[in-house]
Amino acid sequence: MPMPGTIDTVREARRLEASGANAMNWQLLAEAANAWESLRTLRDNRARCLRYMYGDQWGDEVTDRDGCRCKEKELIASDGNVPLTNNLIRKLVRTVVGVYRNQNKIPACTANDRDEQSLGDVMSVALQVNWKNNYKKELDARCFEDFLAGGAVCQKETYGWNAERQKEDAWSYWPNINRMFWNPDASDPRAWDLTIIGELHDIPFNELCGTFAHSAADVAKLREIYSDCRSEKAYTEWFSKYSAQREDYHRLDTIDFYVPYDGTLCRVIEVWRREAKVRFHVHDTMTGEFFKCETADKGKYELENIRRIADYAIQGIPEDEVPLIELSMFVDEYWYFRFLSPKGDILDEGETPYDHKSHPYALKLYPMVNGEVHSFVGDVIDQQRYINRHISLNDKLIRSAAKGVLIYPMSLIPDGKSPEDVQRDWKDPDAVMFVNDLNGRISGMKPEQYVNKLTNIGTTELIQMEMGLLEEISGVNSALQGKPGFAGQSATLYAQQTQNSSTAILDLLESFEDMILRGAEKKVKNMQQFYTKQRTMAVAGRSATVTYDPALCGDVDFDLSISEMADTPAARMMVNDILMQMFQLGAINIVQLLENGSWPFTDRLLESIKADQQEAMQQQMQADQNGEIMQQPQMSNTRQQLLQQTRQNAGEPDRYAVEQAQRLMRYDILTPHQAQQQVRQQTRKNAGLN
Repeated sequence: MPMPGTIDTVREARRLEASGANAMNWQLLAEAANAWESLRTLRDNRARCLRYMYGDQWGDEVTDRDGCRCKEKELIASDGNVPLTNNLIRKLVRTVVGVYRNQNKIPACTANDRDEQSLGDVMSVALQVNWKNNYKKELDARCFEDFLAGGAVCQKETYGWNAERQKEDAWSYWPNINRMFWNPDASDPRAWDLTIIGELHDIPFNELCGTFAHSAADVAKLREIYSDCRSEKAYTEWFSKYSAQREDYHRLDTIDFYVPYDGTLCRVIEVWRREAKVRFHVHDTMTGEFFKCETADKGKYELENIRRIADYAIQGIPEDEVPLIELSMFVDEYWYFRFLSPKGDILDEGETPYDHKSHPYALKLYPMVNGEVHSFVGDVIDQQRYINRHISLNDKLIRSAAKGVLIYPMSLIPDGKSPEDVQRDWKDPDAVMFVNDLNGRISGMKPEQYVNKLTNIGTTELIQMEMGLLEEISGVNSALQGKPGFAGQSATLYAQQTQNSSTAILDLLESFEDMILRGAEKKVKNMQQFYTKQRTMAVAGRSATVTYDPALCGDVDFDLSISEMADTPAARMMVNDILMQMFQLGAINIVQLLENGSWPFTDRLLESIKADQQEAMQQQMQADQNGEIMQQPQMSNTRQQLLQQTRQNAGEPDRYAVEQAQRLMRYDILTPHQAQQQVRQQTRKNAGLN
């Protein structure tokens, strides 16, 4: 075993790549290809379930009488029968998807500390706005439908520029399971034991350059790596393949790991793998911080310890009492991404850029017991096959009873025709039997048809039994499907049956919501990391807007948790009733009622109230101005009274005249005698006695 100080898997891969061996890249490609190949059974089962769910229920391969492999519907047709189907699986799936949509849940952030709940509300609004930008409600419904068929579903949470929406934000994508791979020994239902995960991308060359090229030299290098994709031969092969297999052009169940179906596209293999290297745990006992650092940064913290010891020694504090930075070495496992070409060339690589320090995928495999995946549709395929067989058998019996068996004498075969021609002319169903009357033993025969009465062998009862078993196995009974109850059935019993059926599929719903929840956690982390500017956001149905401040909401990992908040019509009605009661008691005003409630007229009514309030404020300001003007005549009357009093006391000096005379005396402009005379004159003048 190597020494711990030499453990660095990425550095070892780069060393081998620099030496020209390129062994690590091929080893990584082989590991990814083996992981993808090990999931072939999962992909085949998923493809089979999708065929049954969407109506192609006779597409399984069987062996015919000659020992050749063919599809079951082809074998049935070759016997002169019609492969009939009655797709009940699709109805079950639509019912379960409807139950999921009826929940109408939206992830929300809840603060553990009630004093910080305001930050949780802000983050919840930000998350719900992003939910709407991603059309997550529709995306999750289609993912859930795929989850019912294949038992596996995945979503990818990234941040960047979206060409379709023409904006930069946190985005949710739905990778196709046929393009994904992960380590085959994974058995943790939480996906905590993943060591490698990735997906296959087929993109045009211009998109490849826009993603991985940063200079003209990069474009030239990509052109050299993907020279086969841009050749005339690739276009010719693609056109011939598309023309010959037009119906399979967009089929993802025929995908190859190294070569894309369309030779004109560039295959990019995205691989996320756990790597290992030596790092240090850092614990600053002075500040309480705990984090990890690279081995190259160890000396920086050791110098900081020396400085602290010296500073505390000056103050007479012994070394054993100094709060130092504690360092402990460990082998760190972290996620590292690489984008590879099918030839092993690295297009881009690096440690995970996300603050959640993980890969961007939220993977859910159901039920993931002993590492196995079993889907909802896969459990009812056998019942669907039995129903189809009984329907086909019943149809065959009806057609046989109507047609019967034809007895056709050989002597009556027209010249130039063979018995096969006659049989082909008579057509199916059932056989045409030939009787040899050429030896003279039988004479005077003519073609005659013998018809037997149809015998009831119980196919109708068998079909009803299989339909009942289908509901029993799936857990989706008639009450959950919306079928009317029997005559005299109580509403309480019908509601209880619906609830019991919902309980039967509760495990499916909760398992899928677990995947949505883990994806929401990564989305919130991405928003906290990349939302570096303030954003003003609002949610439909809420009149009040909130401002997302990264300085306040950027570090809420330890204070907030992601939970599910029900946003159903019943919940909104309950909130509206509570608000109305508070308004009637006088605990809140009309504006608070409308801002926190949910009514169709909320926004328009709030605008009207605010407009009335603004108009009232303007009228009040105008009234205040008019009041000041009305007070001016009153002030004039008061001044007249003061002047009249001044006339009566003409000998009393005027205060303003005294102050003016004192200023003039201070600057030696007037003598005391002159100032006294000026005060007397100004007083008499103000009194109107001059």
